[in-house]
Amino acid sequence: MNAIRQGTFDDKTLDGMKQSIAELESAAIEPDWKWIADADLSFHQVLVGSLDIRRIERIYRDLRTELRLAMMVGSSLERENPSRVATEHEEVLVAIMDGRLDRATEVLACHLEYAESHMVALITAGKA
Repeated sequence: MNAIRQGTFDDKTLDGMKQSIAELESAAIEPDWKWIADADLSFHQVLVGSLDIRRIERIYRDLRTELRLAMMVGSSLERENPSRVATEHEEVLVAIMDGRLDRATEVLACHLEYAESHMVALITAGKA
């Protein structure tokens, strides 16, 4: 989670985060699970990109395909609340914009821990 403190949050990065959140909110209306997964992962791609470390960006791109597949299976079976995800992304963004990087780190850590436990539960139940 130290990555937030190491990131460069220029206007381009912040705009990318805002765009991903807007996409997620729009996708939640349907809900369109492919669109939701893409918007969610896009937000995290922007965060990874803020580090400006090509190797980490490449690793995330490779991992993103597997994450997307798992999210599609998990979300379609468990009907994850995409509005909650958008709210958490918004909290991270606002904290970064306010310079409260500790808060952004805390929210992101909780967000990722929940996602991990949700996915582990699906795998354990044989649904993903």
